[in-house]
Amino acid sequence: MINFDSDSVICAVATPPGVGGIAVIRVCGDDSEKVVKKLCPFLPDQLESHRVYYGFLSSLSSQSKVDEVLVTYFEQGRSFTGNHVFEISCHGGSFLAKEILQNLLDAGARLSEKGEFSYRAFENGRIDLIQAESILSLIHSGSKKQAQLSLSQLEGHLSKGVNKICDDLTLILANLEANIDFAQEDIELVSPKEFVQQVAQVSYEVGQYIESYSMGKKMSEGINITLVGLPNAGKSSFLNQILGFDKAIVTDTPGTTRDIVDASFFHNGLQFNFYDTAGIHDTVDKVEQLGITKSLESIDKSDYVFYLHDQTEGPEYNTQVANIFTQLKNKKVIFLNTKSDLCPSSKNQFLDENKLADIYLESKDINLLSFIEISNKTGIGFDKVKLWLNEISEVNFNENSEVITQARHYELLVSCFENLNKSKELMGLGESPEFIASSLQFALRSLYEILGKTYDDQVMDKVFQQFCIGK
Repeated sequence: MINFDSDSVICAVATPPGVGGIAVIRVCGDDSEKVVKKLCPFLPDQLESHRVYYGFLSSLSSQSKVDEVLVTYFEQGRSFTGNHVFEISCHGGSFLAKEILQNLLDAGARLSEKGEFSYRAFENGRIDLIQAESILSLIHSGSKKQAQLSLSQLEGHLSKGVNKICDDLTLILANLEANIDFAQEDIELVSPKEFVQQVAQVSYEVGQYIESYSMGKKMSEGINITLVGLPNAGKSSFLNQILGFDKAIVTDTPGTTRDIVDASFFHNGLQFNFYDTAGIHDTVDKVEQLGITKSLESIDKSDYVFYLHDQTEGPEYNTQVANIFTQLKNKKVIFLNTKSDLCPSSKNQFLDENKLADIYLESKDINLLSFIEISNKTGIGFDKVKLWLNEISEVNFNENSEVITQARHYELLVSCFENLNKSKELMGLGESPEFIASSLQFALRSLYEILGKTYDDQVMDKVFQQFCIGK
């Protein structure tokens, strides 16, 4: 349980450690003005919010000048935290920032705990828990789309959607509990049929959020793509080509890659995580066997599989390809015909998709998305690969969408969904309204936990606001 002291003045360096042009020190608390003015005598008696003041910050003990600073003041109710906040901009470097921090401590402040500024914003109602989590996501964003999604959540778009579901569910629960309270007077505010319809609508909206988690996870963590094929098919060369630099070792000797080589590639504002794996084939080499095991594990965890095929090989190669395809059931596969510079189309025995179909038809669960001919040496076909990556990022992702990116949100929404379905089942079985209401209360609590709200049993207020029951 978080137990921050909300009455004290806290301070911390808000900029990353190291040498830079400036460092920013944030001070927050009801008495922060008294603390800062002990070190900054140039500040006027009457401060103006959102104004920057220039002067020299002085040591509390010796009154000697510490640094030339800019002090920005944000008054209570108009700051990020909701409290009085000062931001002191000093010259960069660890010494000056530490020196100013120490003087602030001597003046009566204390060092903030991790996340304490954001917690005060949450505590003062400036942000909810979803927005608080989005701040961290925004800071750690590794791609444009992830940053835009985090910013959208910080602006409250996701919170607004979850709050609407809370309001709808609260009204349903209020009507149900009103039915219970006024049962003896034969007053029924909602019929069983209406109840099931209303809960079904809320369940649908919750289900949409649950389905969005897969998309949101990809936006926040990137899309995982595993490179698969027989030894010496060109997997490592492909990785180096798509990255634009040599990440993996490439030799003419088959079986060079024996462990997973991973690297990230940013394209069209989205992160793609590539995993170069050991060639899958029959071998007695124990090290290669371990590498192949890791290859299969990577396939299971991947969102897409790039299968690389050496088209310079003869028809006897096809049997080995078919064996690998048995490992790709239920996976989304992009087939890359490699070494096109060494094998002109007119002489190629294994080029078109119709011939490829003869091999994978027995594995109908494979979802072959694209068939691209490439050359790692000349770069032929990589424009088509990047075009496919473009299509994936454009079709699947919209930073304005209300999507779930946090595992915590996903788990609570699943719990909410299960309790909503349980309430419908209980209503269909004609169970006691008290049991049905209990399931709805658990569902509502899950939504409140997402927002960081405390669930209070005041749902009847909704009845009195919406209906004229007591006349």
